[in-house]
Amino acid sequence: MTKENLVEIEKNLKVWRDERHITRQMQQDSYLILMLEELKEYEIALKNNDINEQIDALCDMAVVTMNALDIDIKECLYAMNYYIYGEKINTYCFFEYLAFIPNEIEFKLKYPKCASRLVSMWFGNLVYLGYSPYLCMLETIKEISSRKGSYDETIGKWTKDKNQDPNTLYKADYNKCKVKGKE
Repeated sequence: MTKENLVEIEKNLKVWRDERHITRQMQQDSYLILMLEELKEYEIALKNNDINEQIDALCDMAVVTMNALDIDIKECLYAMNYYIYGEKINTYCFFEYLAFIPNEIEFKLKYPKCASRLVSMWFGNLVYLGYSPYLCMLETIKEISSRKGSYDETIGKWTKDKNQDPNTLYKADYNKCKVKGKE
């Protein structure tokens, strides 16, 4: 992962937000709820040993965080180097970081590096699994960009149009994202 890769990912996510008229504030307001949903999906994928769903959940957590908060790219790259050389990170580590977030405003003001470290943990897990975080994120963004729907203010999240023609949906192909030599 390079600085340019992270800038491209952030740019693509901004386009996604802008096309859907979703602000960072809207994402911040529902951050914890969205993260808990994704952590639950990740935990289920771990229990089922479903690598594709693990990758999907890790990328979704990165999307939620990067959509809600500014990422310190330098810190993210630095911390990612730390996480990719460790063991696979479990959900307990994620909850430990999320415990620092009593509310989104305090999170932004008191823990500016926390969001970058969360993203780097998820990216580090992708590397641990043998996948390129950059390519996985591009696949994820391509998938979420193919979805139609609307922002539901009552639940604070983008909801998919259940009547969308399945032929118009893109499904992320994480097999394309494997790092050579890790197949």
